[in-house]
Amino acid sequence: MTMWFLVTAFLIFMIGIGVITYDALKSDNRRKSVKSGVKPMKYEIILEKEEDGRFSVHVPALPGCHSWGNNKEEAINNIKEAIEGYLEFLNLRIKDYRKIGESVEIEI
Repeated sequence: MTMWFLVTAFLIFMIGIGVITYDALKSDNRRKSVKSGVKPMKYEIILEKEEDGRFSVHVPALPGCHSWGNNKEEAINNIKEAIEGYLEFLNLRIKDYRKIGESVEIEI
């Protein structure tokens, strides 16, 4: 199995059981999710200062999710947008999978 398949399967599982939801991450819905008791998701990010003074940033838990900024604040804001886009893409893929087959929740 490829790493991408394993990551996709894990994220599909997490979304399926309700641990990950894209709507909870959208900036418009963050306040609503906190009020409704849904905890916002937290990701560890890695910030690296480049030779030219800019910052690159990536999310180890989301392979391929990278961004950068001219300073730390800009890099963090940019990676938040990248995470939202990443999760939105995964949710769209999950909807496609559900059209193909049956969605079943399992407990391990």
